[in-house]
Amino acid sequence: MKINKKVRLALRSMLLKTSRVATDKGELIFGEEELEVGEEVFVEQTEGEETELIAAPDGEYEWEGKTIVVSEGKVSEIRVPEEPEQVEAEVDEPAEEPIDEPEVEEEASIEDRVAALEARLEEVLGGINEILAAMSALNGRIDELEGRIKALEGEPAADPIDETVEQEETRSSKFSYLKRK
Repeated sequence: MKINKKVRLALRSMLLKTSRVATDKGELIFGEEELEVGEEVFVEQTEGEETELIAAPDGEYEWEGKTIVVSEGKVSEIRVPEEPEQVEAEVDEPAEEPIDEPEVEEEASIEDRVAALEARLEEVLGGINEILAAMSALNGRIDELEGRIKALEGEPAADPIDETVEQEETRSSKFSYLKRK
């Protein structure tokens, strides 16, 4: 995927305030709320240059030890694996980890990725500008050389034949006295 497409998709995700979860079958995209039963889920589909969101295909998706069951583009069930009863008996404290944290971290990571992509895009644009400047300098040099070539087109490539004949005649006249004797 080209950088431009990645930036557009990340910006679209930010503007639409969506969240993404990476599953064993690819990314599922859903609203900014917590992933719940009944929530619509989407996947990205790329056709040529265009990328669009379509309803996620029916099936089971594995995510962070959970199984997300999708039916008709909506989450129909979220299965959490059962832990052995012994482990539950030993753990008296409820998990203090908020559910929204991964989404916040994911949103922050999306923002970080967008910032990194923007920085990379600036580098690429800087490189393109350098190439354009070099090409402009080369075009100027080419124009200069073409002007020199046109100036040389009017000049003969060798001495005229008349001068060569005159030089031969003077040489032969110098030796002509030897022929007479």
